[in-house]
Order: sequence, then C-alpha cells, then structure tokens
Amino acid sequence: MPAFDTIDDLPTDSRVLVRLDLNSPIEDGDPQDNRRFERHAETVRELADAGHRVVLMAHQGRPGRDDFTSLAGHAEILADRVGRDVGFVADTYGDEALAAIDALAAGEILILENTRMCEDELPEASPEEKAETEFVRTLAP
Repeated sequence: MPAFDTIDDLPTDSRVLVRLDLNSPIEDGDPQDNRRFERHAETVRELADAGHRVVLMAHQGRPGRDDFTSLAGHAEILADRVGRDVGFVADTYGDEALAAIDALAAGEILILENTRMCEDELPEASPEEKAETEFVRTLAP
C-alpha cells in the first residue's frame, strides 16, 4: 500500500480544504442533526486543534428538491459538535469566499455555501473532469 500524508504530517497553520458528507434530513427548512455531524466533528476538531485553518465544503440536496438548502444551519450544528465556532460564508469560490478563507487564523473553521449552488458541481462528470473545473482550480493551492 502506498504511503500517504496524515494530519500529523501537515505543517502547522496549513490551510486545509476538507469535503464532508453532511447531507441531512431537512425539517421546516432546517437540517436535522445526525451521525454524520458527529463522525466528521472529530476530524475537523483535530485539524483545528493542531492549528490549521480549516475550510469545509459540502452539499445538501439538489436544486428543485425539498432538501436543497443553504449550509448555514449545518455550520451551527457542526459548531455544537466540534465545540468551537464554525464560520459560514454564503459563497463557494467567489470573492466573498476567497476573502473569508484568506482571513482565517490558525485553528479557525469555515464552511462554504452548498457546493450544489455552484454550476460546476451539478453536471455529471468524471473525477478527472471535475478536477479541471473553475471551482476546483480556484480553491486548489
């Protein structure tokens, strides 16, 4: 099995982009807490505690469906599970998102808006094709 880097291998104060699966049941427009938040909280907490600037991305539902919503409520649930503030920006990779990412200090956490609000996210494509989208190219180091 090939070797790969772990959280412990990252230099302190690294900016770390993490894609989470936070898709959750929605009731009255609000996400419902579930095991996904708890499972991801440990990794997010470990990254923040190690002094990294943590940027999270996820999706919720699909446009036109009842479960398609902003991730603002997800940020609140995740903050409760992580035990520290989780910032939210209503943008995926535009100027507002990039400014919020640049403003992160060591140990801070930010979740970007629902990636399915981004046109690059919607079409079916291979991972290789997705890696070449403007969305990924903008956020990649």
